[in-house]
Amino acid sequence: MLAALIYAGVLSRGAGWPLLLALLAFVHINSNHANSTSSALVIQFESTYKGLFHGIAMQIKHPETYSVAYRNHLRDMARQHPLPQLDGSVDIYSFNQSDLIASGNHWNPRPVFQSYSAYTPWLAELNQRHLLQAGAPKYILLNIEPTDQQLPSLADGLSWPVFLADYAPIGLPTGYLLLQRCSEASHAPVLKELVKGQQTFNSSLTIPKSGSPIYARVMLTPTVLGRIWGLLYKPGRVMINLTMTSGGQRSFRYIPGMGSSWFMISPLVEKPQDFSNLYTSQSSTSPVVAIALESSAAWQWRRTYSFSLAKQDFPDAPCQMARR
Repeated sequence: MLAALIYAGVLSRGAGWPLLLALLAFVHINSNHANSTSSALVIQFESTYKGLFHGIAMQIKHPETYSVAYRNHLRDMARQHPLPQLDGSVDIYSFNQSDLIASGNHWNPRPVFQSYSAYTPWLAELNQRHLLQAGAPKYILLNIEPTDQQLPSLADGLSWPVFLADYAPIGLPTGYLLLQRCSEASHAPVLKELVKGQQTFNSSLTIPKSGSPIYARVMLTPTVLGRIWGLLYKPGRVMINLTMTSGGQRSFRYIPGMGSSWFMISPLVEKPQDFSNLYTSQSSTSPVVAIALESSAAWQWRRTYSFSLAKQDFPDAPCQMARR
């Protein structure tokens, strides 16, 4: 809606239709999720922005009081969510950057600093390149925090091969896996393509057996109606169903924009300890033997999609010494 206001304001006369369209869309979406009466909208606005305006006013009128309150708040956060003091720059995955700031460590943020926001290949590549440059973080605090029932490896999935190639685990403090960069020089991850082809919705795609992590790229193409729907409203959910070696099934939400760049498909990694196991012989504890995609809005997608599968090789590099 804000974009429509700006758009309508900078264009010539008669360009108010974007604002009208935005208002109609806002009323329709909001009416499905909240009480849209005028009093309810006022309460909603106050609850959203009252704290912001109060903070700005305090900072202008009483800067010393504001600074003391800010420092006290950071101290409380650091006490509630303690993190180790590290001797180099740090980044934290996948969110909770406030905990890292409160800890007093030197934060070295990636371009898209909350992983769930890296929802296109271009954004995922920005974050991967940040890890491959000379000024990459010395340490990574890694937590596996999927949102909205997503497959955990989708969020910044393109960075996971870099973690395995350039970083080594040195501990599991307070719910995070602590990774340390092995050398100043980066080593771009080596993904060796195993198979690629076409697959259809609701059909099973076999995942090859491997002693190394297996990655996938799954490229869905929207139909014409799907593209139109995507412009006007949120696309229907796509689910990815995983078949485990035990024969059990796991189902997660699949985000097409994230999955069109490489993400780990096997083994299934759901917590920091699982990722730590990738450096050891225990990495096959949750291998995936097959996947299948389905959607309640299948009409929004072409029935056939493209896929690629690859494994990660670990050539001689400083981090190779850390793998056991």
